Amino acid sequence: LKARWTVLPGVVEHTFTHFHLKLQVWTGRGTLKGAELPGASWLPPDEVPDAGLPNVMQKVVRHVAGASLREGLRISPSGKRKKPAKR
Repeated sequence: LKARWTVLPGVVEHTFTHFHLKLQVWTGRGTLKGAELPGASWLPPDEVPDAGLPNVMQKVVRHVAGASLREGLRISPSGKRKKPAKR
């Protein structure tokens, strides 16, 4: 995908039966135009909890969501990142 990619601070850790996994997570900002991948699905953030993802991928989603909150951003149901309204 053509995007501006950024590595998120920290790692996601998960232990399987026979090994321990550490994932470095990257996020990208770009367009989904032309991003059709056979067998892949793009989900709005509000649909992710009900998507039946494996535990390790649920951890990745929580890591990305937490990073967005730390940056002062929120992810709308459409998947677009927005600055929070000033109070």
